[in-house]
Order: sequence, then structure tokens, then C-alpha cells
Amino acid sequence: MALKKKIKSRSGINLEYWKIGSWFVDTVHKTVDINLIPYYSSKTRNEGLEPINEEIRKIRAYDLVNKIDEKKSVLLYSDYFSPEAISAKHANIYEIMYLFIKQTNKEFKEAEDV
Repeated sequence: MALKKKIKSRSGINLEYWKIGSWFVDTVHKTVDINLIPYYSSKTRNEGLEPINEEIRKIRAYDLVNKIDEKKSVLLYSDYFSPEAISAKHANIYEIMYLFIKQTNKEFKEAEDV
């Protein structure tokens, strides 16, 4: 499971295969930190070649509650990663993380599941 999307690196090469390398859930502070690791292609990943570590994307889901106007609150953790949300989606945590990335991160909006 990974995402396929061509994104130009800072050094000018196109990276197209993005895999979750690590993730951390903090249920007390209601955050999820995801490290999305890029490879030049799915072929280089399948051949066991190294990822492009300089281009790792760090993505965070969080809840930000606006106590004055609750309608302005941002509840990304609660909407995607709370026990209730995970149960309602009937998916594994990796499927939910990839869905979250595609739906909330502009850079990966049109990424393809691979």
C-alpha cells in the first residue's frame, strides 16, 4: 500500500512513489504524526533501493478546538483517527492514513492508491 504521484523534489527529480514509513498516535494530545517516505518509483522500492530521505513529508493530524466559536474548530484527529472514526470507516489504520493524506494535503490530493 502506497501513493503514486509525481512530485518534483528540491533537486529537480520527479519522485512518484510515497510510502508511510512511520507514524505515531498521541491520544492524550489528539495528534497523529505520519512520515511519508518517497522513492523514485515503485520499481526502485521493489528492488530494495534506498528512499530519498531528504524529501520525507511530515504530516500531522490534530484537533484544534475554537472555544469561542466551535464551528471554526478543526477536528482532523477526531474525524479520522479517534476510535469511533476508525470503527465507523471499517478500514485498517494504513488505509485511513492514506485517505487522510489524500483528502487533507494539497500536494497529494490527486494521488493514486497503489
